[in-house]
Amino acid sequence: MSLLNIVEPIYTQIKDKATIVQNKNILGIDDAITAGTNTLGGGNQLLFIKLLNTGDGLDLISTSANDTAAGTGARTVSVEGLFCDTADSNRYKKRVSTYTMAGTSAGSLLSGVNTFAVVHKISVLTAGSGNVNAGTISAKIASSVCCVLKPNEGVSKVLTHGVPYGKELLVKALHISSYCQTASTLRVEEQDLATGRKQLLTKLFLGTSTNHIDYPLNHKVPAGSFITATITNLETPTGTNHICAKLEAIET
Repeated sequence: MSLLNIVEPIYTQIKDKATIVQNKNILGIDDAITAGTNTLGGGNQLLFIKLLNTGDGLDLISTSANDTAAGTGARTVSVEGLFCDTADSNRYKKRVSTYTMAGTSAGSLLSGVNTFAVVHKISVLTAGSGNVNAGTISAKIASSVCCVLKPNEGVSKVLTHGVPYGKELLVKALHISSYCQTASTLRVEEQDLATGRKQLLTKLFLGTSTNHIDYPLNHKVPAGSFITATITNLETPTGTNHICAKLEAIET
């Protein structure tokens, strides 16, 4: 089923009810911004993806020694993303793997396969007495960070998503709530994982004030593509800067 020409009344009917679709509310939350261009929710860094039909193994590392197999923080975590199936015409397919945390050292694979091209979600599966991750947990390929789970969140809030083979993502709208003392721009881009080709979907200005924006996108992201939002400050970051954005979408 193609949603390329879907109209508003149909979207409203199916987004919460139809079994053929899955709601995707993709959140990105930052409590501060730093100089340069960074992935929204990515811990003030530009997150890494593997392009051109490649993938690699992950290291799951925390900034806290309490995120370990017998610690008070996160004990096991789930990682969700895409891998490139080189045995099946280089198609990008969904993968979910689980890891046992080892504090500030790399965790060990508990189940699944440790090869990814894109990571768009980290979730705490089991935890100690603290009930949540104590430190920032990063999924890394070598020294490059692919996704982050910030302390005390339990589920990552990074505005990125990879669309697997056999699926397409209809992005309906971008919702933003922010309070900024530093003006910045927010860009939403789509990138083809096989070729690296990018296209800008929209670019919004966040002024030095409170911003509440509901911006319609109505864009279809095809399989094998990656959608992300980045923040670029327009001046030296100062004061308080809180940004929360949500892509409202359905995947079919």
